[in-house]
Amino acid sequence: MTEVNDRFDVAIVGAGLVGSLMADRLSRQQGLSVLLIDAGDTLYFDPQSGADRRQPLLDRFYEAPYKTPNSPYPNLPWAPSPDETALNRYYVTMGPLPFQSTYTRIVGGTTYHWLGLCPRFDPASFREQTLYGVNVDWPLQYDDLDPWYFDAEREMGVAGDMSLQGQIGIPPRSRPFPLPPIPQSYSDKVAAQAVSGLVWRDRDSDEAFPISITSTPSARNSVPYQGRPACSGSANCIPICPTGAKYDATVPLKRALGIGGDAAPSGRKPVVLLRRA
Repeated sequence: MTEVNDRFDVAIVGAGLVGSLMADRLSRQQGLSVLLIDAGDTLYFDPQSGADRRQPLLDRFYEAPYKTPNSPYPNLPWAPSPDETALNRYYVTMGPLPFQSTYTRIVGGTTYHWLGLCPRFDPASFREQTLYGVNVDWPLQYDDLDPWYFDAEREMGVAGDMSLQGQIGIPPRSRPFPLPPIPQSYSDKVAAQAVSGLVWRDRDSDEAFPISITSTPSARNSVPYQGRPACSGSANCIPICPTGAKYDATVPLKRALGIGGDAAPSGRKPVVLLRRA
């Protein structure tokens, strides 16, 4: 446990995706000392080697009487997480539509149970007022975000199919995906064969669009990456990837803490994780 009289340049609350990435970048690139604070009490990886220790979460999921995104994860009494069975008891909402989703309050955050899909916005989404007369145009354009998109994709190891880029509804890319696409499953291939030759026809313009089964860009390893295995097709991204092939916030968190993998730059100030231990 960190002493309260220790001094840090930056304090970040939450060791989820954003907090862990910020801690890693501020420490490595800016040379700042960072205190990372999280409500979680358990590390689901070895604090020396970084080896994954998610088996207790898998066991909790297998034993759960109902299977929801949060069923593998402990509901901490001092930091409760919303669950599908109690959303409206957890959230305080002001509008007529209640917020209908969950998040996970453990070290590593909700990326433990995200699906990992990483499509980009369509370029037209940034100019909806100009193109369609609705909403407002963004102050940025797709090309402004393109290098940042790629930086995020490289961090997460996004797997995608370059042959699909530039087709209807899929923006072109300036650089390839970091990883090749996830191979189609048996059911994907059966569905693709069933829709082969079908078209969807726009009722206003009468323009016809071919129907096909395509690969969605995903932060799952199609090949080994970042010391993590390729996806084994367990069909279990939600609520937990059993192998660690899907990217989650523990990847940048381990880097921030100087565990395993990349060696820390010389002179780097440490990131300290303060949790309820």
